[in-house]
Amino acid sequence: MEKLNSTGDVYLYLKQGKMTKPFMRDEEVFKKVQSDQMVNTKRSEIESLMAYIKHHLKPSEDENFKNKNKFRRTASQIWKSGVATGCADNALVFATMARQIGIPTTILETADKSFLEEFAKDSSVKAYRGHFFCECFYHEKWVLVDPTFNKVMEDYDVNNLNLPYKVGKSSHYVSYLRETDIGKGRNIAETNRKMIELSLR
Repeated sequence: MEKLNSTGDVYLYLKQGKMTKPFMRDEEVFKKVQSDQMVNTKRSEIESLMAYIKHHLKPSEDENFKNKNKFRRTASQIWKSGVATGCADNALVFATMARQIGIPTTILETADKSFLEEFAKDSSVKAYRGHFFCECFYHEKWVLVDPTFNKVMEDYDVNNLNLPYKVGKSSHYVSYLRETDIGKGRNIAETNRKMIELSLR
């Protein structure tokens, strides 16, 4: 996957999509970020936005709810429910709001490196393991953001994400898709095709 540049990519990732259509006024999002920064003066706008989202959006403990709603809800629907099915929901809401305050933001899909190694040996494996991140163009450079774990990493290799913390059992992820939105109706066959391509590299 190519690294992002600071010219055309910036404008592309300010655009909202069907799943990332704003559900609050821009001024409201600005106000929430600014009020947090007045109290937490060392936080960046990105960190303040993540804190606001984390305060409102709680992780679902209901497996049926997660299975029924994963990859199917817009940022607006996720926010109104107050419940996230996982990292994809967190990334979707974060990207929506970050763009509203003028921060170009991607949604970055990744696969767990150990999962890819297992998948290369047996492509019938159905339990895909991965994580959704965002990338933000902030202070004239792209940074990696993990809205689920409230992390910002300034220096990263987009093709080989070695995290200073663990997501599940892994800290090593491989990026395979950069989007403005998350497509509705994802299915295991589509994901498996992508995993086959990755594991053959």
